[in-house]
Amino acid sequence: MRIHGITALTCLLGEGLVQLRTHFGAVLHKRGYTMTANRTSGRDSAQKEEDTCGIWITDGKGYNVGASRSYEMLSGLEASDFIGLHMSEMVKQKVLDQSVTLKILTEKRPVTIPQTILTNKRKLFASGTPIYDQDGNIILVVTRVSPGIGLSGKTIGNSKQIYIEGIDKVVATSPAMQNVLAKGARAANFDSTVLITGESGVGKEVVARLIHYLSRRSSGPFARINVGAIPEELFESELFGYRAGAFTGAAHSGKKGLVQAAQGGTLFLDEIGELPASMQVKLLHLLQSGEYLPVGAVQPEFADVRFIAATNRNLRDLVTQGKFREDLFYRLNVVPINIPPLRQRVEDIDLLINFFLERLTSKYQVEKDFTPGARSLLIDYKWPGNVRELENIVERFVVLYPDARIVKGMVEEELGLAKEHLNLESDNWELPNLQQAVQKFEKELIIKALGNSGSPVEVAKTLGIHRTTLLRKMQKYQIYKNFDT
Repeated sequence: MRIHGITALTCLLGEGLVQLRTHFGAVLHKRGYTMTANRTSGRDSAQKEEDTCGIWITDGKGYNVGASRSYEMLSGLEASDFIGLHMSEMVKQKVLDQSVTLKILTEKRPVTIPQTILTNKRKLFASGTPIYDQDGNIILVVTRVSPGIGLSGKTIGNSKQIYIEGIDKVVATSPAMQNVLAKGARAANFDSTVLITGESGVGKEVVARLIHYLSRRSSGPFARINVGAIPEELFESELFGYRAGAFTGAAHSGKKGLVQAAQGGTLFLDEIGELPASMQVKLLHLLQSGEYLPVGAVQPEFADVRFIAATNRNLRDLVTQGKFREDLFYRLNVVPINIPPLRQRVEDIDLLINFFLERLTSKYQVEKDFTPGARSLLIDYKWPGNVRELENIVERFVVLYPDARIVKGMVEEELGLAKEHLNLESDNWELPNLQQAVQKFEKELIIKALGNSGSPVEVAKTLGIHRTTLLRKMQKYQIYKNFDT
């Protein structure tokens, strides 16, 4: 299709223009067009766009012109198989569930829709933009595709909620967290083992479910095993299952393990750093060969499973200490994804507050909101328990406080910020009880240590006390932090 009389085509698509120039410049040149860049788009931003989005182009009649390499990676489709094919044929042949191009050609405006690649069940978001000639005719439709992550369209302040269709809303406006979600989406295209790391409460399971949901295994089960919660003597039978009569007390029919329960889907190994040494070699064999032996069985079984592991511990340090096998670490650490703590993505906090408030007030049929001063305190707080702690605090205000407006003083009280500081050099201070002063200092020291460390073992080591002593003092001072994912 050649359009005569057109010498310039300006595509105001943000950084997507870089992909157009990179992948389709030759095609457009042959058709008589020259592209003019939007100079407000920086090179770094363009590179991020290239990493996270794919581009699909059709002509003004709906015939496919081409696609970027990123699109092929995200969709699992080979562009060369569909060049020259009309988009209606792709829908008719059940390659796509719906076409953004066809909607644009009908409605004559930009359109954004969720889209499913029916051949592999991958879920994408397609945002199409029509390109017009000087006479107002659509000559191209440029579609930017993102991996199952899209804007909900609900603006809160200057940010927006991002959601993952079929899982839940994931509030992530910060570049750091959006980068995590983009990595997870790319990892979903392959069956490689993923190791998700990060402090307690940052959302490791959410990312694991994202990867499963966007993968070709999304129609299969998502099985989760909390490695740290299963007694060592039961771990093998829970993971691999057992045959009838395998041991005293075994069920007569035997029992299938979580590996078998996850067949065709994803097995999520939570708290992998707590894996007993006796099981590390057996998990290594499973990851290497794809085979496992149920307790009491003589023939191995094959595992058609995608493995995702998560931990809040530093596995490299555990390897150095001889507590974790080095070969198992490398088998798990194929695709590493680290989730930053909430204090390092402050941009997300206010949005998270609104998200939790909306969900909880709707659930309990009440009206609540935070004053600007109260919000400021919540945003500045370091959140040692990360997103989970923030969610719990918001729910506490919704449930326990009758006031519709949560003010600064209430937040100070709940977060332990309304502290009296001793100024021994002042002439106006009242001599405190020594025991009270020691307890106040002890509580503040524990809270600070919790904000800098992950597991209770690490915190206790930092403070020079036993783990059980730490937990007892946390209970005494009503310091709450969950140490699981």
